[in-house]
Amino acid sequence: MSAPTILIIEDEIHIANALVFNLEAEGYQVRHAVSGEEGLD
Repeated sequence: MSAPTILIIEDEIHIANALVFNLEAEGYQVRHAVSGEEGLD
């Protein structure tokens, strides 16, 4: 079974990196987008 996926939409790279790091450490697959438009693609 694959890990749940979380989409983070955040334009502040330091915040996004911290979120990705911590969520991946908890076993989630993480996708990151810097804008809402990019997140919809």
